[in-house]
Amino acid sequence: MKRRFEITATVLLLASLVFIAGNALALTSATGPEAAVISEHDWTSLPAATAEARPSPAAEPKPVAEETKPVDKPPLYDVPMSDELQGYLYEACEETGVPFELALALIGNESGYRPEVISKTNDYGLMQINTCNHEWLEEELGVEDFLDPEDNITAGLYILSGYFEKYEDPNMVLMAYNMGEYGAQQQWEKGVYQTEYSRRVIARIDELERKEFPDE
Repeated sequence: MKRRFEITATVLLLASLVFIAGNALALTSATGPEAAVISEHDWTSLPAATAEARPSPAAEPKPVAEETKPVDKPPLYDVPMSDELQGYLYEACEETGVPFELALALIGNESGYRPEVISKTNDYGLMQINTCNHEWLEEELGVEDFLDPEDNITAGLYILSGYFEKYEDPNMVLMAYNMGEYGAQQQWEKGVYQTEYSRRVIARIDELERKEFPDE
């Protein structure tokens, strides 16, 4: 009985030693990804080789310098009208689509470039705006003083631009401006598309081009 007990104890001791040795061997041989688990989103705990693959923040775009549109200088003409007022007329023509030289020639023909002129038929200012047009132009544009050069130009170009939208021929535009659209249509029905007035204004355009002088 005693000998059997000693054998059993010896067997148990040997089994324990084998178990302990096996665990030690397992611990010393554990390498690679089985040794530690790292979250793929934990960028701070990744090895250097893996950390290089992290998405870099998007680089802020460099500010692009805005292109500066060159400012066109208005042509200056040797007429009794200040450079400043010619500049105002030029810019207003650019906005309304009315040819600058045509508008300047029309002013020369209508008023001789004198802003204070009132005709016997009650036409006012540089572009000789008749009183029959004052009320609706006041409502449309807010113009109050038809002897004010800038207000007068604004009103006159507004009328001209409306005619240019309907008629491409400058002679027809000038006829409508001079005698009213109804009067001009009566002439067109007769086959008349030029008048002494329209020819005179267009002739002034050629004269202006010969009088142009460069900026100093």
